Order: sequence, then structure tokens, then C-alpha cells
Amino acid sequence: MKEPSNVPGEIRFGNIAMSKGFINGEQLVNAINTQIKMEVESGEHKLLGEILVDEGVMKESQVKKVLKVMKKK
Repeated sequence: MKEPSNVPGEIRFGNIAMSKGFINGEQLVNAINTQIKMEVESGEHKLLGEILVDEGVMKESQVKKVLKVMKKK
């Protein structure tokens, strides 16, 4: 399992999505819990953006906007 990066100043997907108003804290926590559960049960690592789209919480266009911001950082 990939360890989270502790690079100072790193902007994470969920933080950006929340700051843009695409998701709220509860939706982020639910997606993270889903991600962890999938990794534990099946060993599958699914990205938060994919999970949030699958759950109907975010649109693919919103995920792309978040990823674009992440690339700039």
C-alpha cells in the first residue's frame, strides 16, 4: 500500500476539491473510507476522484479541474 506523502506544502486532492466547493468534508471522509475498505478487502487501490465520480458526488470535469490545480503545485 502506498504511504501518504508528507511533503510540506503538498496539496491533496480532497483539500482542493473541498476548497472549490465540489465536495464537503463528510463526502471526503466517506470516499477515503471506501478507498481504505477496497484496499484492505481486495488490494485494489482506487483514486479518490474515481470513487467520488462512481458515487455520483463529483463530475469527471470537476476531477479534471482538481488535477489541473494539483499539477500546478
